[in-house]
Amino acid sequence: MADGDDAAVQDDGIVHEGQWVIVATNGEKRLVKVDATNRVYIDHARLPALGLVGVPFGAIVTSAGGNLAIDDRLAEDVTGTFAEWARAAEASSEMQRTNKALFDDGTAQSLSAAEIATLRAQGMQGEDLVREIAQHSATFEGKSTFSQHKYLKKKARKYTPVVQVLRPTPVELCETYAQLGKLDKILELRADSLALLLARSNVRAGARVLVVDTGIGLVTGALAQRMAGLGSLLVAHARPHVPLDGVHMLNTPPDGWAAISAAPLDDVRTALEDMAASGAHVSAPRAFDSVAAAPAGAAATAEGAPAVAAAATLVRSAGRSFRRLSPAETAQWLADGCDSLVIAMSATTPELVRTLVRALRPSGSVAVYNACMQPLAQLTHELARDGSPVMNAQMCESWAREYQVLPNRTHPMMTNVLPTGYVLSGFARPRADVRA
Repeated sequence: MADGDDAAVQDDGIVHEGQWVIVATNGEKRLVKVDATNRVYIDHARLPALGLVGVPFGAIVTSAGGNLAIDDRLAEDVTGTFAEWARAAEASSEMQRTNKALFDDGTAQSLSAAEIATLRAQGMQGEDLVREIAQHSATFEGKSTFSQHKYLKKKARKYTPVVQVLRPTPVELCETYAQLGKLDKILELRADSLALLLARSNVRAGARVLVVDTGIGLVTGALAQRMAGLGSLLVAHARPHVPLDGVHMLNTPPDGWAAISAAPLDDVRTALEDMAASGAHVSAPRAFDSVAAAPAGAAATAEGAPAVAAAATLVRSAGRSFRRLSPAETAQWLADGCDSLVIAMSATTPELVRTLVRALRPSGSVAVYNACMQPLAQLTHELARDGSPVMNAQMCESWAREYQVLPNRTHPMMTNVLPTGYVLSGFARPRADVRA
């Protein structure tokens, strides 16, 4: 791997060229790759993304003289706390002042946009600027205490935005795609649904995992992150292109990529059907196979290490390497068995699940995600009968709601992403107990 590629995946808490970052402006998130072709928008300025190199993850940045600079202040210091209004709102219980006589016709503010820009150019910012704007509002004094505090915070978000550089994580990526209205790219996954899928999959460091992910590879990336470069992750892709964008966006390090192999889904199904026709079963776990397995790309130096890894074809994907298995290598990988089967796709059929379950060792974990209820409901019904290849089949739906937590104003947020998706989970039954 080239030196530039190594720098792009360093995990020292600092942004490096080639990495992905999430730029959050007042909570509105955008995904950016730090290279020479991209730009970031900070305080109405369009700046090169390379200016983020060297910035610690979690830092607040600002535009200073047309360049990116780190702001050492806390977010509350940037926007202002408006402490007296916050205390008044917390203590207020009277409703003598209301907003019923207020009309938003755009004439209440006496300061023009040009005058506000002049104040900002003179160095007025943060809480001082917002107070000045409030003093020139003809309706501010007539607002209720709650409305005054809300007005100040709204103006602070507009004129003193807080721009923070965040590390891409599975949770942050789910929230970012939700804000962008592109949930279809990640199969409608919400953070709580992804957490449920990962928990039910029982994926861990050293595990052997078979995954079918028809999204951008967010599920694959999250699994690779949990495995920490130990074990083997086989991606069965239904399209010619292997969906690994999510693995890139999570800034997966080289040892994480070394654990990833890919094979067409058709090859996987064919190999498993041939195994069933010949009466063969997957191998039992070998010594240290699921506890301290070496990365899948390492040479076979210990008994039980997968010999197929050395023969696999290395493929480059945006500067990273993973192994593309041939049909023979795929069959060998499946014959060794796996600990977990994870399926995240829009079209899940009972026939596909029954075929892929054959790759699991006894008591291996099954976790199937779908954005719709009906496919998994049908699958759950079929797996609930005696002698099915999956034991304890359960379908779950997670549900989460975000709350505003403020004194005297705690309530659910007015907008929520309602579709959460469904997860079917269970455990592989020993093949001797499975009835056709």
